Amino acid sequence: MDTILHRLGNVWKRILNQGLLFLSAVMLLWLSGCGSRKEEIPIDFPFYETDDYTLALAVAEGGEYVLLFRDGDRQILQQIPCGKLKEPVTFSYDGIAYGSWRDLEIFSADSDTGLLFLWEDEWFAEEPVRIPRYAEVREGAMLTVSESGDVQEKKIYQLNQFRNRVEEVRGWNLEQGSGILRIWDSLRRQCLFEGKIALDEEGEPRNREYYECLFWRGRDLLWDYSASSAVRVWEDSGAAEYESRTAFLENCGYAGEAPFYQYYDRFQNLQLELYLDEEEQRYYGIAYIHRINSDLEPVADMLGFAGHGIGKERWEEGQTFALPFAGDAGGAEDGYRETVEYTESGRPDHFLAQGMMDDCGVQRLGNLVEIDFIYREDGALFCREYHHDARTFGSNLCGRDSFYDERERLVYENGYLTHGSCEFYYVYAGEEEKPVYRLYLDYNGGYVFPELARLYDSGQ
Repeated sequence: MDTILHRLGNVWKRILNQGLLFLSAVMLLWLSGCGSRKEEIPIDFPFYETDDYTLALAVAEGGEYVLLFRDGDRQILQQIPCGKLKEPVTFSYDGIAYGSWRDLEIFSADSDTGLLFLWEDEWFAEEPVRIPRYAEVREGAMLTVSESGDVQEKKIYQLNQFRNRVEEVRGWNLEQGSGILRIWDSLRRQCLFEGKIALDEEGEPRNREYYECLFWRGRDLLWDYSASSAVRVWEDSGAAEYESRTAFLENCGYAGEAPFYQYYDRFQNLQLELYLDEEEQRYYGIAYIHRINSDLEPVADMLGFAGHGIGKERWEEGQTFALPFAGDAGGAEDGYRETVEYTESGRPDHFLAQGMMDDCGVQRLGNLVEIDFIYREDGALFCREYHHDARTFGSNLCGRDSFYDERERLVYENGYLTHGSCEFYYVYAGEEEKPVYRLYLDYNGGYVFPELARLYDSGQ
């Protein structure tokens, strides 16, 4: 409902704006004739519908600025007040809005903030969003950096589109004199890391990739999510929904019983619970999807699953640091080359395989397989990020991130599938080095489809 009202509000604003366009155009012409209007500042906005659209910033006396959106006949389609700005004015088009690269950012000289104009349904939003002057945009998130003495501060901000504002979502404080680093999640008010770290000659973390991973990963979209206590599940008879977790577990015969296995995410949210009857070859569980909505409230979806039959799979040792040979894919062997970078301790840090690829009928050298290894401060492996070219090797699992515990045991993976995403959970018996079970969850069409396998040693 909030989304509908939001869009209706924009429609009425546009209607009102259209009614004012004629008077505004007359006023602009009058100002021009009186010599009180300066030259327009053209804006190179990426209009994809047509090359005829133009966008400019017009300046009137008093320092007031107005954004002018015109069609191919130079007719004004929109004019949006921008208030007082100081030149030189700079523009960017950095894709801050989710799922779109089509927004305009305007920054006035010497200002710590700017104006964000969202592109909505072939129009610009009439009301700009005030944003910080950022140093970088990464996947729609804005990074600010400041230094005071030997203290470095970083903040990550994200657009809260349903509330027409930006929110601080992550914080970073590095005391370069002492090497004390603090990383926190601003929305959850939760510390993600605090401790003394090794710094390089420039006062930056020596193990920068690891701390950047802690700082950037797992951010929330801040969408219009709503809380629900229902559990959706795909059963043998088709889709079903239970009113609560208790109702689902009662139907499975596990009401009040402790789960066989649980997995918690990095924010200490329960992400998975698994119930197992190995004798009957049946298993049940709930996958939890945790989010922060546009009201900055935590919400969770529960997706139930039920499986019958436990498979057997071989557990292959030594695959964590194995580097693939990617040169035998069709045509990719032409110009094939590999690059491997190692850490100071001699472990792989980055792997890149390249070969000739077809890009719309043109042969070019491209990345076939790329792997990043991210290590903790003590040198233990934290994450293995894998990516291969989807056109060469297929889109399923073209991206796969693997996470390891402090003992470098593989505990969790997530990957990309053509129809959505998937997860792998590895279940260990106590302190054993090898997992006993692997649970695979396929997220498809709003439901989750499981496969559970008991693992056996490759030497057996």
